[in-house]
Amino acid sequence: METLLQPRTIHYQTGQTSGCAGSHQRKKKLSSPGFNSHAVLKHQLLPLYEAGVNTPDRKTVEKDFFDSLAILVNAYNLENMDITDKAYPYNILLSVDHLQKQLRAKMANVSLLIVKTENQKIRLALEQFYDLDNRLFYIPVIPLYRMLQDKKLKKCADLLLSVFAYLFQVAHVPYYRDTDSYLYLESEIISEWFFESEEDWEEKQRDSIRTEIKEAKRIGDLMYPEIQDPKNLEQLSSRIDKFSPKDAYQSRCLRLAKDALDLYLQYPTCSVFGNFQAPEYDEETDTDEEDDAIVGHCEQLVSFVAKKSGWLAEETCNSVNEILNESSGTEAPVRTEIYEPETQNYGTMLQFEYRLFPLIINLCDLLDNP
Repeated sequence: METLLQPRTIHYQTGQTSGCAGSHQRKKKLSSPGFNSHAVLKHQLLPLYEAGVNTPDRKTVEKDFFDSLAILVNAYNLENMDITDKAYPYNILLSVDHLQKQLRAKMANVSLLIVKTENQKIRLALEQFYDLDNRLFYIPVIPLYRMLQDKKLKKCADLLLSVFAYLFQVAHVPYYRDTDSYLYLESEIISEWFFESEEDWEEKQRDSIRTEIKEAKRIGDLMYPEIQDPKNLEQLSSRIDKFSPKDAYQSRCLRLAKDALDLYLQYPTCSVFGNFQAPEYDEETDTDEEDDAIVGHCEQLVSFVAKKSGWLAEETCNSVNEILNESSGTEAPVRTEIYEPETQNYGTMLQFEYRLFPLIINLCDLLDNP
């Protein structure tokens, strides 16, 4: 048995936003740690290692590995382990095990990997994913429109409008009345199907659906210029400064606006889909099957919508869920960082996504319960 990870080749992806995306590679797991049961109370539990026949060359591996390790430790402020008295390759295995535990205490869904790059260097790499938990991140526009018409809620609505502006203009969340968006086409198909078959509906239900479709278009078109307006983004900070909450709901709106502003200032170029990647197939997967596979796309998962309730919303969700259920996998946020001297801007991983998606969930909750 050999528990030192065999290096794997990394193929770099191009055309991604610096600091906001990375390449997604399959993981190889470290072996489970073992221990001497009689010494469990006196000694640290260390991974078992038994030498293998194909252990990589020590001189090459150690130099590459420790060069990479120094960058990783510095990027995440990790504690390095003293392994000077440990033989190769056990020294490397102990280091990886020690760092993995620290990283998992700092970040969710993260794995530490040993990889071989295209220039044949042995490096450490981190891979992290964000679990979307089968959720559709749909942000309703009509509730905000109604808040803007209510004098009691107007100041809260202005704050949330600036958050909408950030999500659309900077984070690039698609808008359902944008003709290039996925949900624009989806709602047009659903509406067309209804109008072609409306005689089959009872009059009361038919009138209700007609009103709902018209309202979704009318209010969506009214709000679109507001969300696109750079002034509403520019006023996010000043609206926060001038806002004085009078109750718990207003305090939550202010907290959300501050979180959005912090996110904007810390990640001014990051967008919601910057790290979304399609699932990878196993190497044994037949090429024809891979080519024919249906993959759920990110724009099906995150978007502004008219409302989250009613006939149109239900039909849209049913349609999207049907496609996702038939797909072989769904795009999701994944990032891999390889630690080598040639690359900079380490230490970001999916920190943006781990703050953005909870913010969207909180925003929807505020819109649902004004």
